[in-house]
Amino acid sequence: MTELGLSTVYRALGNDGSVAPASMRAVRGALARLDGGCDVIVMNVPTLANSFYNPIIEAARQEATATGRSLVVTMDDLGDVDPLIKLAQRLGAVGLIVANHVDGRLAKRLESVIPTVAVSEGSVCDAIPYVSIDNVLSAQMAVGHLLDIGRRRIAMMNGPLSFDFASARLAAAAIKACQEAGLSVPRDVAVCGHDRQPFGSFLTPSLTTVSQPVAQLGRTAVRLLLAILAGERPESVILPSELIVRHSTIE
Repeated sequence: MTELGLSTVYRALGNDGSVAPASMRAVRGALARLDGGCDVIVMNVPTLANSFYNPIIEAARQEATATGRSLVVTMDDLGDVDPLIKLAQRLGAVGLIVANHVDGRLAKRLESVIPTVAVSEGSVCDAIPYVSIDNVLSAQMAVGHLLDIGRRRIAMMNGPLSFDFASARLAAAAIKACQEAGLSVPRDVAVCGHDRQPFGSFLTPSLTTVSQPVAQLGRTAVRLLLAILAGERPESVILPSELIVRHSTIE
C-alpha cells in the first residue's frame, strides 16, 4: 500500500521536477511493485491526519490483498476529480473507492470513467453505490441511553447533566475538564462518546461509547467494488453501530 498526496503522485508520474527525491522514489517503487500484473484499486481519503481513516484503509488493503488486488491510497479533498481520474488511468486501476463527500455531479463524472464506490461515516451521495454508518441510529442510541438512565438535560452546564460527544477524544477531554471542576462523572455529569478508539475502556471512569464499525467500512467498500467489477449492481450498505455501556454514564 502506498500513501502519498494525490497531487504529488500525479506530478511524479509526469516527471515534474518539483517532486522531492524521496517522494519520487516512493512513487517509482510503488509502480515497480504494481508491475507484477495485479489489479489496482485506488482509494482516496481527505487526510491521514484523522485517525478515523486508518482502520478503513487497513481493512480495505487486507480485503483487496486477499483477492489478489493492490490498494494505492491517495489524499485529496476532491474539489476537482479530474486529477484522481487521470491518476487512476495512469495506474491502470480497475476501480476507485472515495472516502470523501462528493456531490451527484462529481460522483457521476467518476462513475462514467471508472467503477466507483463511496465510503463515509455520515452523509453520502446516492448517485453511486456506497457504504456508510447509520449516524441517525447512533445518535438515537446515545441519547436514548442517557434518557433511560434518567438524564433529561443533555449538554447543559448546570445541575446533573449529560454530554454526547462526536468522538472519544472529545469525551475524554470532557471527563478531565469535569473532574478538574470538581464534578463527578457520572454522578454529576454523564458522558458518552462516538467512535471505536480503544483507549475509552482505559479511562477513569471508562467511557460509554457508540462503537462504529469502522473497519467494516473498508472491507465492505472493496466488496461492493468487486461486485461491480463482476457485472453486478450491488445495493448500498448502511452499517449499524453498537452501544457499549461503561462507567462514564452508570456507576
